[in-house]
Amino acid sequence: GALAFAAVALGGWFAIAQPAQVGVRNHASLQQLVRDEDFEAAVAFASRHSPEDFSAIHYLPPDPWNDRAGVPLVKLLLATDDDTPEWLVRTWADQFGLHLSSIDVDRPWRVALVDREDMPEGWRDELARRPLVARVLEQHAETLEGIDEALRRLEESAAARAAAREQAAQEDQESESELELELELEAEPEPEIER
Repeated sequence: GALAFAAVALGGWFAIAQPAQVGVRNHASLQQLVRDEDFEAAVAFASRHSPEDFSAIHYLPPDPWNDRAGVPLVKLLLATDDDTPEWLVRTWADQFGLHLSSIDVDRPWRVALVDREDMPEGWRDELARRPLVARVLEQHAETLEGIDEALRRLEESAAARAAAREQAAQEDQESESELELELELEAEPEPEIER
């Protein structure tokens, strides 16, 4: 009796745990592809599965609450095409919306982590042509404008700091040249006056 119960319990545990392990393994595989920035392979991998094939307790990679998730989410969405399952495009579009909602545009140093120059050129125009993603861009238009403004301010302040450093370096060089000239003049022997 006890041996039969143990066998049934073990079989029941295996029936429950095995699908969960597959979901965790698929999640880890997708996460590694995203981490390696192999976005086409990540889309292909996820497209071969259904939502149930991934861990139910985690976001599909990348985690939208991560400060640096914006670029990978955009690149994943750009790697999708008409053959990509709708659930996948919708999931990543919704996660991009969550990511955008987490951005505080009044903290430009955090915005700089999100929307760097490694964003693909023309990404907004390209994503705006995709209905499932366009709605997310429309919902977060104010945030996207705030990001643009914050980045512009960061660029302006960086340019101003660079100009100030250049001016200070130039003034230091001029001061150094004047000092060298003074030292040269002091080092020259004074002409002797004959009497």
